[in-house]
Amino acid sequence: MVVLGVVALIFAIHQDSALEAEAKSFVDRTVSAASEHWSSSALLAVSTPELKKRATTAVWQTISSYFDKLGALKKYQGCLGSVSVNYSTGAGSTITGSYLAQGTFANGTATFKVYVSKQNGVWLIAGFWVDAKIKSASQGEKGT
Repeated sequence: MVVLGVVALIFAIHQDSALEAEAKSFVDRTVSAASEHWSSSALLAVSTPELKKRATTAVWQTISSYFDKLGALKKYQGCLGSVSVNYSTGAGSTITGSYLAQGTFANGTATFKVYVSKQNGVWLIAGFWVDAKIKSASQGEKGT
């Protein structure tokens, strides 16, 4: 009985590590691609059905305006975060992740808050927020 419990724990830890790597890779690819050549349709293509229903045209226009003001992506610094797996009797498991990613742009910096969900074996964006710090004209290239 104890051996079975240890084997189950080792399997769960290995599975969580694999899910962490998958989710991090998905967030890195998605955020850097969205930042490099902003396209709300590209982000919507990898969004959950729930996000597609909630996000209005005005929301996507707001996010797009941040990217327009930030200018070209100079450096993507990657993301940090974690995945959680919640098990429910009868309902199965829910796999979600929460990540923060950062990028440096021609006209400022941005922090992205990204929620992801694995649905039917595919990672999708469940939430996407941008906190942009745009340089003022007087700060020029040395601004923060």
